[in-house]
Amino acid sequence: MIVIAIVCLALGVGGGVFLGAKFLGKPQLVGEVSGKTTKPGAMLPLGDFTVNLADKDPHIARFNLVLELADSTVVTKLSEEGWISKMKNEIILTCKDRYYDDLRTADGILALAQDIAKRLNTILPSVKGNLPVRNVLFQEFILQ
Repeated sequence: MIVIAIVCLALGVGGGVFLGAKFLGKPQLVGEVSGKTTKPGAMLPLGDFTVNLADKDPHIARFNLVLELADSTVVTKLSEEGWISKMKNEIILTCKDRYYDDLRTADGILALAQDIAKRLNTILPSVKGNLPVRNVLFQEFILQ
């Protein structure tokens, strides 16, 4: 009886390993489609934001924002107080039209980041013919 149990156990484990290797195969990294990665651009932190949302009920969004810029030479220019104030104003205006339910999902937050980037790229000077803001990154994001 014990020999039969050990043989069945060995066959079960061996079959599980074989089927796992056959069907699951080699693990693939998520997002590795082309194998190319882009080095992050220069970062410009804009700090913390607290924005009232457009809901009837009082809801706010609190987040910390960093801009990834296309070129490192533009960081010093955009770090001037005038540009910082204009960018913060555009970010707040973009967020004021959002609803709590829109920002509860990752897709909603990504859409907000894309809208912020588009809006900032319309007011900021281009860099060597390219748009200055490559990406909008949230370091923190809290809805209340």
